[in-house]
Amino acid sequence: MGASYSRKGSGLKSLEAALDRIRKSEVLVGIPAEKASRRGDAINNPSLLFIHTKGSELNNLPARPVLEPSIEKNKAIIAPHLGEAARNLIAKKPQEALRELNLAGDIAASGAKQYFVEPNPWPPDKPETIARKARKHSGGRKGKAEPFINQTLIDFGRMRNAISWLVRTDDGR
Repeated sequence: MGASYSRKGSGLKSLEAALDRIRKSEVLVGIPAEKASRRGDAINNPSLLFIHTKGSELNNLPARPVLEPSIEKNKAIIAPHLGEAARNLIAKKPQEALRELNLAGDIAASGAKQYFVEPNPWPPDKPETIARKARKHSGGRKGKAEPFINQTLIDFGRMRNAISWLVRTDDGR
């Protein structure tokens, strides 16, 4: 004889509520609005990251995605925190769940920042791009020369350093 269940009792309602909270919880990784601007630039960090992610035929820029491949690469260390957050919500431990969601976000954002400097499948910078970046560094910001090591998608690291995370839960936080 097979197992059966009944949709009765407070335990099931409590479980359904916990599952609903899990469905409404999000860990968002990217560049938040408060880190969007770039001093003296017409384009902001989120727009720049989007353009680099998708590429631009018009500007002859190849696609160099960051967030999706870095999260995919790190999913084995991100996923356990998401699972633990779900278990904590079911166990009615919302603070512990929030802590785990924040850990997952921190790992994902750190992985995205690291993706810029570790081996990845991006096409290398063109010689003229490297020369432009070297010129920027020779005068530096505020007139000071800065060391120059060419790294694709990094001039001074503003876009990379702007990557962060945000946790949204069912109570709107």
